[in-house]
Amino acid sequence: MDHKEDDEKRYYTEPCGEILNFVAVAVASGLIGNMSYDIVKKVFGKIVSYLKRSKKNCNVVS
Repeated sequence: MDHKEDDEKRYYTEPCGEILNFVAVAVASGLIGNMSYDIVKKVFGKIVSYLKRSKKNCNVVS
């Protein structure tokens, strides 16, 4: 009988699931982090613009 070398090899694919889970968690973490950063940036911008407006209003009244 002619056996190829690959006929008797066994492949263990269990770590693939763990790797895919890790990649999925990393992607979700990145997305959540980016959204959080955008929200903080937007809120900070609103606070700065509010402070600038209130400073202008304070100068006009004084």
